[in-house]
Amino acid sequence: MLLMSKFYLNLILEINSPKSFDDLKIWLNEIKNNSSTDLKIFLLGNKNDLTEERIINKEEINNIKEDFKIDLFEETSAKDEKVAQNIFINATKYLYSDINKSNVNEKNTKQKDCNIF
Repeated sequence: MLLMSKFYLNLILEINSPKSFDDLKIWLNEIKNNSSTDLKIFLLGNKNDLTEERIINKEEINNIKEDFKIDLFEETSAKDEKVAQNIFINATKYLYSDINKSNVNEKNTKQKDCNIF
């Protein structure tokens, strides 16, 4: 059995905080300059229940997603546990799909089992 190394990072952005957005850019630059290329980055936009207080617009988020190759983005509110739960389910599905693609690309090697923890 081979346990594949797939690493992912969850970052949380408060969509009503300019400081959170500025800090996110700093973190993403650090990650870009100091991590492996197979690191998967998942960004969570929190506090989407505060629609009237929203400061970070979707265009800014889309630019960050493109510039830093964010693999998965979801918006949520910590007050809504069902949405938060769906985020982790979607992240797991994404990782599982990515691992399966890697296994197909390495079809000339012996069969691999994949464990997701």
